[in-house]
Amino acid sequence: MHYRPFMPCCVDGGQSLVLDERMPAHHDSAFIGYGRDGFYFQSTGEYLVRAHDVGNDRTSVTSPALRLRVRAPATPVDERVGELLMGPER
Repeated sequence: MHYRPFMPCCVDGGQSLVLDERMPAHHDSAFIGYGRDGFYFQSTGEYLVRAHDVGNDRTSVTSPALRLRVRAPATPVDERVGELLMGPER
């Protein structure tokens, strides 16, 4: 399944980064649990996640795959939070 964000393109014009062999990789984070198609990790288990981006100049960058494990709620409070987050709206 491909992640589809709510908006097709979000750009922070204040940040620019050029990678080459002299510069270490840049690491950042992104929330990918919910997008245009709803929740992406509805079942417990292991997922392989990979990022892919195409720049304005049509250059393409793909990350190595990351193994992600989604576990069941650990406590009754965690379970209640999950129900509030993923359950039907009331």
